[in-house]
Amino acid sequence: MASLQRSDGEAELQQRETGAHGGVHSPERPQGAVAAVNLSDIVEGLPPTKLSYQDDPYLFEAGGTLLRASREQGDSYYVVLSETIFHPKDGGQPSDVGSVVGPGYVFRVKKAMKAQGHVVLYGKSEGRPAQGSCLQKVDGEKRRLYMRRHTAAHLLDGVLEEVTGRSLEPTDSWLGEPCYVSYMGERPSEETVKAAERRANAVIAGGRKVETYVVKPSELKELRQFWRPALEGLSEVRLVRIAGYEPIPCGGTHVKDLVEVVGVSLRAVQDLGGAFRLHFDVL
Repeated sequence: MASLQRSDGEAELQQRETGAHGGVHSPERPQGAVAAVNLSDIVEGLPPTKLSYQDDPYLFEAGGTLLRASREQGDSYYVVLSETIFHPKDGGQPSDVGSVVGPGYVFRVKKAMKAQGHVVLYGKSEGRPAQGSCLQKVDGEKRRLYMRRHTAAHLLDGVLEEVTGRSLEPTDSWLGEPCYVSYMGERPSEETVKAAERRANAVIAGGRKVETYVVKPSELKELRQFWRPALEGLSEVRLVRIAGYEPIPCGGTHVKDLVEVVGVSLRAVQDLGGAFRLHFDVL
């Protein structure tokens, strides 16, 4: 492992929100022109978007139906599909990028956003997007990277508890650049972080299955108490479980087996004052 860097920061823990890794993340509002648009108006009257990326995260190309295209200005549009393979920015996982192609147009997806049970795609188009059949294409290289990082983040939850001998509550995460996970509690020592890295890489090398499944809230007897408030009012909960570790509420994309992660490097630990942030990446 490269020399572990330690940084003392005055960064405050950001507002927690239900999300993909550990159920919490630091939300980010769309900036620039996107921020001026009410996404609720764009999806009004449309059926909820089917989240095909949850059924098959390895689906990088798929057909679909374009339900609505709302022009912002110039060649910029907001597009809503009946079903999508584009994971929106959520739960610490960055938005997918790619394209939607239909008769007479090529829509370049810059970002995907959640809006009241829908996924809204934003980007620029060569030609005017029109209702009807289309072909979706996700940037597979970026998606695979986010999948590997996301599963690695879940593994770190369990491994850190193994090496510290105490329960850790995740606070936020980011799977873009820089990649990190954060937890409540005292910052671990360099020796502890090195031990966590060795343990994580040993588990990855051995391979373990990663499964996703949906349950009703009443079936969550094994789930830790600190997840429960964020799940109140939901009719079902999607869980991700790495074999040998506890399940975690999650809506993100993951690899099928830990061997696909290849390995992890724990690069820096940051003191947040009552919490700490662990910067990492996959190999």
